[in-house]
Amino acid sequence: MKVLVTYNIPRESFARLGKEHTITMPEGEYFTTEELIKLVPDYDVILGIFTRTIDNAVIEAGKKLKVISNFGVGYNNIDIKFARSKGIAVCNTPKAVCFPTAEMAMGLMLSAARRITECDRRIRVEKESMWGVMKNLGFTLEGRTLGIIGRSIPNECYLLQSPEYSGRIRES
Repeated sequence: MKVLVTYNIPRESFARLGKEHTITMPEGEYFTTEELIKLVPDYDVILGIFTRTIDNAVIEAGKKLKVISNFGVGYNNIDIKFARSKGIAVCNTPKAVCFPTAEMAMGLMLSAARRITECDRRIRVEKESMWGVMKNLGFTLEGRTLGIIGRSIPNECYLLQSPEYSGRIRES
């Protein structure tokens, strides 16, 4: 099976595929629409990314296409009705961004609590004058309650990332 990857995503994603699969990825950041139209006639699968539209011209050029998938959660960049009218399945890979999203949420929470971003900006401007025993404390998350709103894959991953969290976790 031949897979055309529209964007230069992490290559380890394809490590488990056997030699019967041919993977083609762009040398640069991504293939242009024109490049996709030239390449796609020989491929069975397109793996795209949500920021790059897979339009009707690309779908029409894909004479052998069986599947169009997105590396990520949505597929609003693909004309699903048109693809399905051509007998092409459309899907996504929601778990591909699950842990990165959860890690970003954890990082933002820690950054806000410990004032990391604020202190980084201030130290670049104020240099020595910004330091003081009580100036940059922020607050600890120890013993705090972590609220998770909604039941989603990234929220599930967030909970998995937080097993040592000594506070309480509340879900709604």
